Amino acid sequence: MSATILRFPNRHQNVVWLIRDDDTWLVLTRGHGWLHGSSAAASVDAQWLSRNRGAPIREIATRSSS
Repeated sequence: MSATILRFPNRHQNVVWLIRDDDTWLVLTRGHGWLHGSSAAASVDAQWLSRNRGAPIREIATRSSS
């Protein structure tokens, strides 16, 4: 028996993630991430990355955030 493996691109590869966990913010894109102590700093970073990579920003709040 043989199988052909088809590799598909990562669905969220071209996205800038802005993730909130209580008072910590994480900006994540591909395999890189940056921690921020404020939403303003994280937002500026995410917008810069979004413009330079041509990628949309997606925001997520973790379960512990309200």
